[in-house]
Amino acid sequence: MPTLSVLTYNVKLLPAHVKVGVRPRGIPRGFYETGDQGLKDEERVTRLIARLCTGEWDIVCLQEVYQEGARKRLADAFKAEGYDLVSHASDDDLFHEDSGLLVASKLPIIWHRFEEFAASAGSDGWSDKGVLCARIDASSRFGARPHELYFFGTHLQSSNVHWPVRQLQLLQLQRFIKGCVGTPKPNAATAILAGDFNVSAEAQVLGSTDLAPTASYRSMLELLDYPRDAYRQVHP
Repeated sequence: MPTLSVLTYNVKLLPAHVKVGVRPRGIPRGFYETGDQGLKDEERVTRLIARLCTGEWDIVCLQEVYQEGARKRLADAFKAEGYDLVSHASDDDLFHEDSGLLVASKLPIIWHRFEEFAASAGSDGWSDKGVLCARIDASSRFGARPHELYFFGTHLQSSNVHWPVRQLQLLQLQRFIKGCVGTPKPNAATAILAGDFNVSAEAQVLGSTDLAPTASYRSMLELLDYPRDAYRQVHP
């Protein structure tokens, strides 16, 4: 059975004007840059490149790659290692940041599409958060057996007070996935969804050390037609 290794990671590379609004406020730096163990974003990018571009993963999906300089450094590093890339996903709104999504694939990307979420709230509304589809040529893994591979990367609305907005985004995401994949023949297509969902999967049961799926996690699975949670299968 063919296997794929996928890494998804929110790198929090915020643009300078956004950092002014996060702690410590009023100066263009983020919380990763403060304290005894603080690292400037330029150094974090250097370390990210050293870890991410090792060739260990078939597909890498990053979120919050908003800084243009950081995006270029990451894109150049992935390309140098032979990855195919979608480094800019946006509806190109004049006053908005892009989606912050970056997808790198060892397997060739045939085509890609991006759709911005119609619903947003709070500071998230100042970026083109949405979903990116990359149709990937997986023939080198599946051999002569016809097979289509669709990879979807996303970053959903933050803050649980905006859960209704996230629900609308999940419904749009479900429609977008179905529109991209269509109606394939049985066992002839694979769709992988990865990203920062801003959903806590588990919470501690009251009066116990046990963990149980949260209501928002169960709702997310329902809105997405109950996909297989590959991460939880690999990391129970």
